[in-house]
Amino acid sequence: MNRRRFLLLLAGAGAVAAGFGLVRFWRGRDERQIRRRVARLCELFAKTGGESELISLARASEIAQSLAEGFRIELGAPFREHIADRDQLRIAIHQVRSHADHIAVAILDHTIVIDEGGARAESELAVRVRADAGGEADSEMRRFNLAWMKEDRTWRISAVRPADTIEGPR
Repeated sequence: MNRRRFLLLLAGAGAVAAGFGLVRFWRGRDERQIRRRVARLCELFAKTGGESELISLARASEIAQSLAEGFRIELGAPFREHIADRDQLRIAIHQVRSHADHIAVAILDHTIVIDEGGARAESELAVRVRADAGGEADSEMRRFNLAWMKEDRTWRISAVRPADTIEGPR
């Protein structure tokens, strides 16, 4: 093999490897952005103590604004209705947070699969929520399927559906 053909072959292989590395880099970047988004949503939902109405409403609003246009949330039993309206979601989040003195949210497991085009993703999330209200503590673990879409280079949740409920000690 002459030197010119060898260099062309080497350049082609290098371009393929660089392209593969770039795709992996972008997918890793997208996955990190989704994980950061979930962590932020958990942080916003959590409650560590006394909190003003204004702060509670601001947190509920930030959660609602982080979802994609046309989102749909289904939480499963005992909640029968789905939520597909930002105002309805703000009110629901504010009401839940207002009734609790403390709320802790922990991600137990999170898998993410990004589609080939890089504009949509699916993830499965196992979460534990512990809440203290009026001196009584409650804990629940659930698994959710989340659909994601990229809007203006930002990942947003477009759908939430229950996967199953994990029964744990009370």
